[in-house]
Amino acid sequence: MSPEEPKVFYQASFDLFESATTAPAHLPISACPPREPTEIERLLQIQADGYAVYFFAKDDPATNCFRRYVITYQPSLWDKYTVSRQWGRVGSARQQRRDRDFSGPRPALSHIQRLIQRRLKRGYRLTKIS
Repeated sequence: MSPEEPKVFYQASFDLFESATTAPAHLPISACPPREPTEIERLLQIQADGYAVYFFAKDDPATNCFRRYVITYQPSLWDKYTVSRQWGRVGSARQQRRDRDFSGPRPALSHIQRLIQRRLKRGYRLTKIS
């Protein structure tokens, strides 16, 4: 490797805010080749100060199940980060909603990661907002 080429470091843990070209002091450096990100890692590749909406659908006519689930991530006015969830049956007037505030973006995004894993495990699929 010539001195002009930037060294690339790969880290084993899922870290949204560390650059792949810098070696964080708290993580071990390995020489393994880069891997493709998982579906959840691709979904969570948003900026710390960003805004994101994840829209899930679960449609099964055999069991008469038509449900929607929306996760929203956004910074709030008071230096906190809010994760909002809304879910319910399509066409129902009784939709449920939960909001949760976090002190920083890392805890909020790890909470969103757990929510996405749970939705995918329960048969929801990520869809476009229509």
